Amino acid sequence: MEHRNSTVLSRTGHLAQVELSALGTVAHEFFHAWNIERIRPRSLEPFDFEAANVSQELWFGEGFTSYYDDLAMVRAGVIDLNEFTSRMASLINTVTNSPGRRFYSPIEMSMQAPFVDAAVSVDPQNRSNTFISYYTWGAALGLALDLAIRDRFPDKSLDDFMRETWVRFGKEFIPYEVGDLEDTLGDVVEDPAFAAEFFDTYVRGVYRDPAVPVPDYGRLLALAGFAFEDRADRPWVGNPGLEYGADGARVQAPIRIGSPLYDAGIEREDVIVSVDGTVLTDAGAWGRALARYRPGDRALVVWRSRGDEFEEQLVVGSDPNLSILPLEATGGTLSDSARAFRGRWLEAR
Repeated sequence: MEHRNSTVLSRTGHLAQVELSALGTVAHEFFHAWNIERIRPRSLEPFDFEAANVSQELWFGEGFTSYYDDLAMVRAGVIDLNEFTSRMASLINTVTNSPGRRFYSPIEMSMQAPFVDAAVSVDPQNRSNTFISYYTWGAALGLALDLAIRDRFPDKSLDDFMRETWVRFGKEFIPYEVGDLEDTLGDVVEDPAFAAEFFDTYVRGVYRDPAVPVPDYGRLLALAGFAFEDRADRPWVGNPGLEYGADGARVQAPIRIGSPLYDAGIEREDVIVSVDGTVLTDAGAWGRALARYRPGDRALVVWRSRGDEFEEQLVVGSDPNLSILPLEATGGTLSDSARAFRGRWLEAR
């Protein structure tokens, strides 16, 4: 837990077994010494220990810190380029594919912290469909903003923005609000319109149609010589949490909105009995059943719900997730400009 002038970290297990994870925690809490402990939102200052502190800024306080903990680790050589791009792909996939963007913006996600950050819900809830962690979404926004600044303003970066927030707010303990961050960005890049467009589009979610937009990560990452590799040829019906038994697979978590399983009408606590005759008694049976199909194929799914049995011709979808690869790993040639861009972004300081 981070404090104003110190941090206490503890881990279970042997450090040799959790070294990388532990170093990630150290990097995160180290950056907190500036961001959120000194560069502090008004909503958390002073902190109220008797009532919920509802904050609109955790996408920045926690999310940008999460972006910088990975960035610091790759710059320091603790993780390699492949590990860093894998982590960035995870961020992008989570935000891009989550139905949560249809319901709330990063600001509104931040305001739900009293309900999700170490909070426990007694009743069933559907947050896997309606919520994206402000850590994750904020980190993805930090990535996009860093690359966008470097693209539009070659002598600037997110590092300059963070330094200026320290000067304006952290150094003198002056609490900030969302609008202050927008103004600071506009001043750093000397382009208030750029700052307003980024905040309105991606932070406030003003232009939802029907979901809050995501930045063009493909174009931004290409500037540094990275390429997207899609999985569109892989079958996908959703990512259900299943508990297997002799009578089938019980759905343990909400089904993702828009997935083939959701469109078929399957819900949490339903038991999926079989897929085209293959009884789902274990994870291997589920994997073998899916492996027979290609995107666009139809599969007869039988399930039980509330005492009744149903069957439906489910349309197999395409895996929506992407991988990020260095261009040279795909057989492409890294241009001089992309090599220089990548170096300015990721090499040690």
